[in-house]
Amino acid sequence: MMKNIIKLYDSEIRANPVATPGLKVIRDASITRMEGAFNFVCSWKFSDKTAQEVTHNLAKDFRQRSEKLMWRVYEHDKPDNLEACLRQEGFIPEPRGTFMVLPLDRKIPEIISHDIRQVKTAKQLKGYLAVANAAFDEEASDNEISNHEVSNNKDTGEPDYFQSLLSEPDYALLSGYVDDEPVASGLLQIPSDTSFGLLFAGSVLPEYRRQGFYRALVAARAKIAREQGCQYLTTEAYDSSRPVLEKLGFIPVERETTWVLPIMK
Repeated sequence: MMKNIIKLYDSEIRANPVATPGLKVIRDASITRMEGAFNFVCSWKFSDKTAQEVTHNLAKDFRQRSEKLMWRVYEHDKPDNLEACLRQEGFIPEPRGTFMVLPLDRKIPEIISHDIRQVKTAKQLKGYLAVANAAFDEEASDNEISNHEVSNNKDTGEPDYFQSLLSEPDYALLSGYVDDEPVASGLLQIPSDTSFGLLFAGSVLPEYRRQGFYRALVAARAKIAREQGCQYLTTEAYDSSRPVLEKLGFIPVERETTWVLPIMK
C-alpha cells in the first residue's frame, strides 16, 4: 500500500507542482522546480553519469543569483550518487525527517477544547507569522524544536507571500489561540486535482507545548482535507514530532533529507 501511495505522491505532487502567487514552476530536461518566494527542487530525472554535471550547473546558477535553493531527497529517489553530488556542490543537509501519511478513510483526530481559527485577516496573519518565526528561531539555535513539521519555506518571515495565500482556495493557514493571543500555527495545502492534503510548518510556542495544540492543529487540518475530498494527509516530520503524529494515526513511510544551498556572502 505504501509503495503505491509514494508512486501516487511522486506523480501528483512532486512531478506536477502547483504555482501560487509569488512562485513559478520551471521545467527543463532534467529538473522541475519552483522559484520565487522560495526556491525548491520538486522532481528530477537524470542518471548517475550526469548527476555531477546537473547538480553543478544548477548550484552555479543559484550562486550567481545569490539565492538559496532547497532540494528534498527521499530514500527511494535516484540516482544513487545524488546526495554525494549535492554535498560536493556545497549543499548542507538539514536534520532528517520522515515522510508520513494519514489515510483519511480512517478515523481522524478530534479537536478537544482548543480555540483553532483559520487565518483570514492581516492581523491574524501577523500573529500566525510571529508564532512561526519564533519556532524557526528556536530551531535554528538548537535543532531540538518540539512539535514542528518540516516546511518547504524556511524563510517564514515573508508576509507578502503568505498574504497572497489567504485568497488561494488550495491553502488554509490556521492558528491556535489562548486568551485571544496566537500560540500555535500550521499550514495546509490541497493541490487541485490530487489525492493529497499537505501539512507544513506546524509550530507551538514553547510555553504552550504538551497542552494539545499541535494535535488540535493537525485535527483541524485533517478535517478540512477530508471535507475537500482528499484521500490522504501527508507531512515530512522531524523526529521530535513523529511520535505525536504516529499516535494520531500517521504511518511513517520513509526517511527524507532536505539539502540547502546557502546564499553566498
